[in-house]
Amino acid sequence: MDDNGVVSLKAGPLNLESFHSEFMNAYFKFCPDIQKKFPQEHILVARMIQSAITRLVKGKDDLKKLTSSFANSHRHYKLTKEHFDGFGMALVQTIQKRLGKLGTIQLIQIWKKVTSRLTDELHAAYSKAHGRLAIAG
Repeated sequence: MDDNGVVSLKAGPLNLESFHSEFMNAYFKFCPDIQKKFPQEHILVARMIQSAITRLVKGKDDLKKLTSSFANSHRHYKLTKEHFDGFGMALVQTIQKRLGKLGTIQLIQIWKKVTSRLTDELHAAYSKAHGRLAIAG
């Protein structure tokens, strides 16, 4: 928030790094076991998350395409439903913190609903891909 009370949601390098740092701290708090599965260079993960969400919001990708891509790239990890739920909770918590006073109850409820749908879809696609891998293996 600047001196005029305006919140910048732009994804400049400093904003992305601080958002990602807050998000990862929250995610690792909810799911401490997941930390060892992340690459050392967390900013790459932040850019991927930001890009995926931006593309979805702008309508440049559909959810099925995103979930399929995620499932294929993450199928070798042993993820649980709790990892997906923790991701969603950490994302909403970080967004709420970043919005500050602008984060009304209604707005946060929308983010919770959208994030829940996203994580449910990601989990379903991951489970399907993981099942194929287990059967094929």
